[in-house]
Amino acid sequence: MKNPIVLTICNAEYDAPLSNLESVRGDLARFRDIFERDYHFSFYPQRGDKYDNKFRWTRREIYNFITGHRQKLIDSEDDEKKHQSGIGGKKDGMIVIFRGHGDNGKILSSTGKGWEIAKIHDWVSSKWNKSAERVPRLFIIDACRGQNEMVQSKDDKDDIIKEVHGPSSDNKQDEDEEEEDGDDAPINLERNLVMTIYGNPVGYATYGYTESGGALSQAVITTLKENRNHPQDFSDLLVEMNHILKQKQQLVNNEGDPSINKLQILPNKPPFPDRMFFLCLYILYLFYAMTIRKIASIFLCGFVFAI
Repeated sequence: MKNPIVLTICNAEYDAPLSNLESVRGDLARFRDIFERDYHFSFYPQRGDKYDNKFRWTRREIYNFITGHRQKLIDSEDDEKKHQSGIGGKKDGMIVIFRGHGDNGKILSSTGKGWEIAKIHDWVSSKWNKSAERVPRLFIIDACRGQNEMVQSKDDKDDIIKEVHGPSSDNKQDEDEEEEDGDDAPINLERNLVMTIYGNPVGYATYGYTESGGALSQAVITTLKENRNHPQDFSDLLVEMNHILKQKQQLVNNEGDPSINKLQILPNKPPFPDRMFFLCLYILYLFYAMTIRKIASIFLCGFVFAI
């Protein structure tokens, strides 16, 4: 995978009784840096669009954001060029990231109403379009899966925050929301090339850090930075993530198609115009350096002759 679409939802603002998650805010920039700057992937929300720096997400907005970009997953190369968004070319995968409150099997909107994670899989799987089953789709869920607390070591920093929540309000409806079409349809269990990664077992809470963000998010970003220059199979990346999380008393838990384990996430080359720009800068630098050297040589020769 070297040209996927990356969709990131960082939900920090919640209605009572759910607590706000200040540690979430910095994770959007950190994920953007690693995927957009270091890997040159098509990252959404894009800078300046209506979802950029958005930290309050209703259930409808989560649905609209993911389904609004999913067409790029199956577009041909010509279709992608027409979109003029992100890195061109046919997409070979999708990464969906959620940071915020969650519960067993679901993520929570800002009003506390949840989306089942299995249903979100449906939005980008064969239930929507069979062509989507041909490309890998990774889901990174950095959220609680319950309220049980894993034992914390005495060495933990003071800025650690247990990101558990009060009772979710599944019978509460967002003010701007109606039930989506097919909301009560049976969940399609065909899960080819889909894997979901959690930072905790079922039933347990997760942790965030005021300065450095979610524990799983930190592990993913750190591992991908190392992977950039020394690519590994995804199964090896999971081992590295787990090593990092164990130091924070958490565990990687992954569910899905085991064939994803052989997947490699590779940096994409910048678009041709960008490479030409840096090549031109390099040529100008060489010309400048040679010119300065010649001028310095003339002055040196003149000085020696004068002596």
